[in-house]
Amino acid sequence: MEYMKRCEIDKENARLRERFGEDCTEQEEWEKNVIEPYKADGDAESPRNIEGLNWQDSAELPPEPLSEDQKYILGLVLEGHNVFFTGPAGSGKSLLLKHIKYHLRKNKKRYDITAPTGVAAVLINGRTIHSWSGLGKGDKGLNDYITKALREIRMISDESGESTFKPSKKNKNLGSRSVVGVWREIDVLIIDEVSMVP
Repeated sequence: MEYMKRCEIDKENARLRERFGEDCTEQEEWEKNVIEPYKADGDAESPRNIEGLNWQDSAELPPEPLSEDQKYILGLVLEGHNVFFTGPAGSGKSLLLKHIKYHLRKNKKRYDITAPTGVAAVLINGRTIHSWSGLGKGDKGLNDYITKALREIRMISDESGESTFKPSKKNKNLGSRSVVGVWREIDVLIIDEVSMVP
């Protein structure tokens, strides 16, 4: 796994200071959780392992029960529906996500967890949506990405006559997988903070 670099943390802290002011308690709490693990000798601990920020996958079902609304959303996810859920702090979004991940693993469903920014991705033990999908920074127009996807894949017909996709060149974000391949390899894509995706 990649760890956040010090410059990325400094950049995020500067953004928080600009947004909340120099003596913002939220910003100070963020610094305690993110900056302190960077030791004097330069050896860094992953922010994913900091107490209170650990989103490591657990094989166990979270002990907290779900509300009726949360059970309904979980049922929709397990039936294969596209869902969007939101709520204020403390409403149980993280708990619901833990239950969703547990049941997806239990049902042998392949899933990936993504977020729109590097900081958000680190906090959920995921990847940025742009990196996951092979888009890179996401700073180009739609037609550029369609062209890129078509260029990176080639159709091959197998013996049954069905088309399959194979990578035509190696993409640094995807390894040997094609852009289409990453979508075909999973059953469920979870995007945290989806409202921030352009």
